[in-house]
Amino acid sequence: MKKAVRVKLILYISLFICLIIFPFSLFKGWIFIAYPSLLIGFTIPFILLLEHDIEKFLKGIFLILYGIFWGAVIPEVFSEYMNGYFAQQFEIFKNLALFSCTGAGGSIIASHSETESKNKKIEKVVIDKTEKIEELICSIDKLRKITYRIHAIYGVIIILVILIIVSNSML
Repeated sequence: MKKAVRVKLILYISLFICLIIFPFSLFKGWIFIAYPSLLIGFTIPFILLLEHDIEKFLKGIFLILYGIFWGAVIPEVFSEYMNGYFAQQFEIFKNLALFSCTGAGGSIIASHSETESKNKKIEKVVIDKTEKIEELICSIDKLRKITYRIHAIYGVIIILVILIIVSNSML
């Protein structure tokens, strides 16, 4: 089965779960089915929308609209069928959906705008810094030699201190 067909099939199944099973479970009062169907109905299309290969700006707009749909439309339509405890839990889910979708969409749009502005400013200029790199290598070698000398001096000092301490303790 081709990837596009699998993606469509998964999307249709998740939409069926979201638009048929979730409302049916709410009408019947089956909260134990409403939670998973709500999560599946939100999460799978969200992931597919993130992974879909479209222009960044459109993807960001679609994600923001998807978040608004889950944060405003779904709660309004099903609010009368939610009991007290499920309504509180759904408020948390609504905020999660709204913030994750709008945050992801806004980030994608911001990334798109930064990419566009960077692409306009890039000039193709090659600067040869070979001389600077060679100078840097020479200075690193000098610093390495100095560091070895300092370590040798510290080693001698530590050995002398130990010998002094040992000789004083023997007296």
